[in-house]
Amino acid sequence: MSKKIIIDWQRDSLIVAVGQLQGGTVTIDRLSEQSIGRTAPRAENAEDELLPLNGDAAQGLVRAVDELGLRKSEVTIILSRDLVEVRTISVPRIEAAELPDVIRFQAQRQLANMGDAWTLDYVLLPEAPGQEMHTALVGAISPATLQTIEAACEQAGITVAHIVLRPIEIARFVIASGKLPGTEPALVVCVSEQHADLLILEQGQIVQVRSTKLPSEVA
Repeated sequence: MSKKIIIDWQRDSLIVAVGQLQGGTVTIDRLSEQSIGRTAPRAENAEDELLPLNGDAAQGLVRAVDELGLRKSEVTIILSRDLVEVRTISVPRIEAAELPDVIRFQAQRQLANMGDAWTLDYVLLPEAPGQEMHTALVGAISPATLQTIEAACEQAGITVAHIVLRPIEIARFVIASGKLPGTEPALVVCVSEQHADLLILEQGQIVQVRSTKLPSEVA
């Protein structure tokens, strides 16, 4: 039996979960949710600009780690969509070893704020018949966001083992559940208090990712 520690890291809250993995079954043992304040909304026409994380993150994470007794543990952090730049880009068919450099170059051209210091990862999307180029789904994290996360974890006495993107992990969970409707395309919607993640899945692979902020009215 293996203990797993997951942190769902959103702009205004942290959820720290401790669970056990045995075979293919995961059991959640303990949870701690911490508010880390709210930030001002983005300015108009600032789609590519990510606001810095709220300064309460370190204090909130310390509270959760101490409450659950997790110091000196390794953790996986799941970042919400609004903390990661996500874009689909087209790249030529080249050798696999050359893809990372070409994808980074293309991403820097299409993401206005992205520089050399940004952390980037990608997945290649399923190909359509006759498609001439690869399509990659790219996720990029700003140095400021990554530095805030690492500093908060260091203050809390934990070590980051992995950082993953929340919509991708939702897709992974849905695929593993075996509840998708055969080989037909499926729309998956994951709703939280303030946001909704929308994913299109086809033949066991993610095709598109979108996120939206929910209005305050219940209707």
